[in-house]
Amino acid sequence: MERNSAQDALPPLPQRVSAAKLPPPAERVRIRRQSGASLRDFARELGVSPVTVGRWESGQFRPRLDQAVAYARLLAAVDAASNPTAAEEAAS
Repeated sequence: MERNSAQDALPPLPQRVSAAKLPPPAERVRIRRQSGASLRDFARELGVSPVTVGRWESGQFRPRLDQAVAYARLLAAVDAASNPTAAEEAAS
């Protein structure tokens, strides 16, 4: 089976799976709320509906792998931006 250029651009599967690890649902809620962002803000960034983000946030549904990677990265970036001392402690 041949790979296409879009597949070549993706990181290897183990890296994507690792990058898709999400914090527990309560932590997802805390991160978003602490930042002052709405479900709509997150949805806009991720290209999904606010209802979808709410379902991911509550743990009712799990995002597909590509969406989970993007969601995990967004949560980490928002958490670091709204809580810089925690990000510094985690890095050390």
